[in-house]
Amino acid sequence: MKIRQDIIPIYFPCSACSSYMFHYICEQPYGLAIKIPFMRSPLASTHKGYHIVCVGCTTINGLLEAGDVAKLTRSMIPKSIHCLYPDIQTLYNPALFDKWKRENMQRMSPKAADQIDGFVRHYRLEI
Repeated sequence: MKIRQDIIPIYFPCSACSSYMFHYICEQPYGLAIKIPFMRSPLASTHKGYHIVCVGCTTINGLLEAGDVAKLTRSMIPKSIHCLYPDIQTLYNPALFDKWKRENMQRMSPKAADQIDGFVRHYRLEI
């Protein structure tokens, strides 16, 4: 699997960590593929699968459709994700995030707080 560098990590529940964590979006080729021996990944494949992978423990916590990945590249959290998990709506709502930030960011280092702020403010919820 390869991490999609063009998609900022999203806040998603992790089954192994038992809490909400930031997750990478990874893509993996599947279907018919053209591959040269001794290469790690194929040169081309007929399809791609998209996975949500926890940043902390690298557990795969979900599969995404290509349409959802396209929305994430446009800085939008798809309805298919935020309707299933109401805590995601809370974090990505600007007014509620400012309240959450005041309550929780004091315990973190300034670098981590700035990184989380950048991850969250990058996205908006799909209406």
